[in-house]
Amino acid sequence: MLEPIFAAAFKPCSYGFRPNRRAQDAVAEIHYCASKPRNCHWVLEADIHACFDEKSHPALMDRLRARITDKRICSLVKAFLKAGVLTELGKREETLTGTPQGGILSPLLANIALSAVDDHLDRQRRAMGSRYQRAKFKAAVHGVCGLIRYADDFVLMVWGERHHAEALREGVSAMLAPLGLRLSPDKTRVVRLDAGFASLVTLALNVADPVVAGECGKATFDPVGPLLSAGNSLAASEAMTGRPRGSPPAASGKPMA
Repeated sequence: MLEPIFAAAFKPCSYGFRPNRRAQDAVAEIHYCASKPRNCHWVLEADIHACFDEKSHPALMDRLRARITDKRICSLVKAFLKAGVLTELGKREETLTGTPQGGILSPLLANIALSAVDDHLDRQRRAMGSRYQRAKFKAAVHGVCGLIRYADDFVLMVWGERHHAEALREGVSAMLAPLGLRLSPDKTRVVRLDAGFASLVTLALNVADPVVAGECGKATFDPVGPLLSAGNSLAASEAMTGRPRGSPPAASGKPMA
C-alpha cells in the first residue's frame, strides 16, 4: 500500500529496491553520463555509514507524514520502527534509531529517507532554469553534477575538475545530517572515472570506450564498457539486458544474463 504512494514521487535517479529497476539500469546511467557530450569524468563515490542502523526515526516519520495522513498507518510504521530486536541470548533490545536489516519495510523506508537527497539535488538543478540555461551554466562555471543512487550507495557524476567533486562532499554531508546519517570516511572518495570504482553493484567499473579512454587516460577492460557509446541511458539499458528498461523479466526458468 505504501510503495505505490511514494514510488510516484521518487526521482528517476533512484534505482535500488524499486519495481522494474535494477543495478544494471544504474550502471547504464553511469555510462550515459560518462559518454559524449556529457563527459562527466570525475566521480564522488559515496557510501552512507550504517544507513539502516542510524536513520533518525523522527526525521523518517516526518517524511512519511508528508504523504500519509492516516494516523493508523503512521502508527503501524512507528510501531515497526520501535519493535526492537532479539539478541542471540533471546533478550529484547530497543531500537532508538534505524530500521532492521531484512525487515519487510526497511528497503522502502530507506528510500523514503534518502529521497531527501534526491529531492535536494533536483531542486538545485531546477533552480538553474531551463535546459538551455543549464547548458550555459555548465559551459561557464563547470561543477554540474548528476546523481545516481542505488539504496544507500550513490555516485555524483561531475562535469568539471577534481575540486568541483571535492566541494560536493560537504554539501552531501549537510544534506544527510538532518536524517541522522553520515558518509563513511573509508568508502567515500573522489575518483577519476578511468581509475574505476566499486559502488552501487559492488562492481569494479572501468572505462573501456576508446573515445572516453582517450580523454581519461589508459583504459582497462570492462565487460559492459561498450555501452558507453550506446547514445543514451535507455539504449544502454536495453543493450545490456536485452529488454526495454522498466519491462518485467522474461518468464523463464533461466536467470537473465
